[in-house]
Amino acid sequence: MLAGFELIKIAFVGGLISLDSTVFGQFMLSRPIVAGPVIGWLCGDIKTGLLIGAMIELLWVGVVPVGVGVPPDSAIVCIVATAIAANKVPDAAAIAIIFSVPLGVIFKRLDIAHRKWNRVFLPVVENGIENGRYHILTFVIWLGVFLSFIKSFLFLFICVFLFNAILSYILPFIISAPALVKGLQVFMFVLPVLGLASFLASFVK
Repeated sequence: MLAGFELIKIAFVGGLISLDSTVFGQFMLSRPIVAGPVIGWLCGDIKTGLLIGAMIELLWVGVVPVGVGVPPDSAIVCIVATAIAANKVPDAAAIAIIFSVPLGVIFKRLDIAHRKWNRVFLPVVENGIENGRYHILTFVIWLGVFLSFIKSFLFLFICVFLFNAILSYILPFIISAPALVKGLQVFMFVLPVLGLASFLASFVK
C-alpha cells in the first residue's frame, strides 16, 4: 500500500503535469512518454513508468486536444496506471492499464463540466473591465489554473488510493491463475501492436 505522503506527492506532481495538457504551459510534459517515467521515478520504479508511458503514448499518439475538442486524458491514465503498478510484479502493469483507461473518459467528462462551470466568473470579469479593474482578469485566470490543479489533484489522489488498494487485494489471486497470467501477457504483447497501428493510421487521415 502507498503511504499517505506518497499519495500526496504523486497527486501533487500529477496535478501539475495534468495542467500542461491544455491549462498552462503545453510543454508536452503531459504526454504519457514523459509523465510515465516521472511518476515512476517518484515511486522508485522508472522501468514500469517508461513501459506504461510508452504503451499509452502509442495508443494516444494521434489524439490531440485542438479547439473545442476534449479527448480522453492520457496523462491521467498514465499517472494512475504507473502509480498503482510501480514496485509490483510485471503482470500488474497490464491490470493497471486496464483499470486506468476508463479514467481518461471519466476525467474528460469532469473537465467539460468544470469548463462550463467556469462561466460563473464571466460577470465578475466583465464588471471589473467596465470599471477599469483589469487586474481582475489576471486574478480570474490564475484562479482558474488553481482550480484545475485542485480538480486533478483530488481526482488522482482518490483514484490512486482506491485502485492501489483494489489491485493489491486482487493481484495475489490473479497471479495464482496461470490462464489469467497468460492472458495478461498476450494483452501486453498485443497492446503495442494496436498502438503502432494507431500511430501509422495517423499518417493517412
